[in-house]
Amino acid sequence: MKRLAQIRDKIRGCFNNLNDTIMGLSARTINGKLVSAKIYDLLRTKGNPRTPMSFIWKSYIPPKFSFNVWLALRNRLPTQDSLGYLNMVNRCDLCKSGLETIPHLFFLCPFTCRVWDKIREWMGLGHEMTTLLSSIKWITKTHKGSTLKAKAARLAFCASVYYIWHTRNENLFDDGTKTEDNVIAKVKHMVYKILFSI
Repeated sequence: MKRLAQIRDKIRGCFNNLNDTIMGLSARTINGKLVSAKIYDLLRTKGNPRTPMSFIWKSYIPPKFSFNVWLALRNRLPTQDSLGYLNMVNRCDLCKSGLETIPHLFFLCPFTCRVWDKIREWMGLGHEMTTLLSSIKWITKTHKGSTLKAKAARLAFCASVYYIWHTRNENLFDDGTKTEDNVIAKVKHMVYKILFSI
């Protein structure tokens, strides 16, 4: 009974008011009987939110970069908030102030904001980086094809994610004090190294 009430509420949420609900449901009938396939189609999540794997897994992008971005997109990197069961102090080791989550680590942390600003300036990317997925979609949309500039943008993005995570680990486990300039230099070095070898 509880499940039926949940389904009823979900159907109501698909329409604006009672009249829209009646019209919407009557459009999903055959001979006055509801068609379950049409109701299922109404209730299912549209547009399967798949990550753009073709962006991540390119032959010129090192697998360690691709794997790291893939984990980050799925919130599978072992950040301190996801390791809460270990009773660790949840503090970002890059800025020493925020809670370490995937969104904070890659886009809200002042350290990484400065990294992204420099990388965007270097690559000529005008878009503000806000999330991993939106950044990938934007780069895919604006840098289509297999031009050198498109490859450089994809590579710089994946390398930045990798080296931000790598720097976080160095600061956490090796008491490192890496600066934004160290991350940016590593990203630039890898982008040049890979693009010159293509």
